[in-house]
Amino acid sequence: MQKMLTAIKNRMLVIKTLTGGEGIIIRTKDLNSILEDFCRSIIKNGEIEMRTRCEQLSLQIIQYENLLYSKDQ
Repeated sequence: MQKMLTAIKNRMLVIKTLTGGEGIIIRTKDLNSILEDFCRSIIKNGEIEMRTRCEQLSLQIIQYENLLYSKDQ
């Protein structure tokens, strides 16, 4: 999120408007690019989180199976 906000801040321009004083503008192309990068990073982080949780669950299952096997002997 911080990276996205920094990118927006770096690409926006401060202008003087006729009626309201200072205003901020950003090109649609720049905003779309920033949002696209942000969405990609969220998806990537979600995939990493899911993979990590699945691996941890697999290890827990193996440990429980080993405990059950050792108790049966």
